[in-house]
Amino acid sequence: MDELDELFRRTERGDDPESLRRDIAQVIRNRLDGYRDTLGYWEKLYLAGSIADLTQSRESRNPQFWFRFSLRSIWKAAVPTDERNENYTPHDKAVENLTYQQLVEELEQFA
Repeated sequence: MDELDELFRRTERGDDPESLRRDIAQVIRNRLDGYRDTLGYWEKLYLAGSIADLTQSRESRNPQFWFRFSLRSIWKAAVPTDERNENYTPHDKAVENLTYQQLVEELEQFA
């Protein structure tokens, strides 16, 4: 069992949203740190989405809904390169221009 499986399990159990939010944010930060020097379009797209989903969970009456999306995006960011289809849609300049530092700042502002 990995950390994402455990967070999915906690989400389904309905564990404390603040605790889950904090722990999911830490996983995102760990992943960002792991990609720091190799952060490509794919990782930027999915980790930015994960941060956005986690942020949305704060305003929702059903934060578990957004936790699931956030966790799924974290998982998707780690899909091996040879299993990806990175050209299924045109790349967005806004995503291409994201930096590690910008993503960390967004996460820290949220968390």
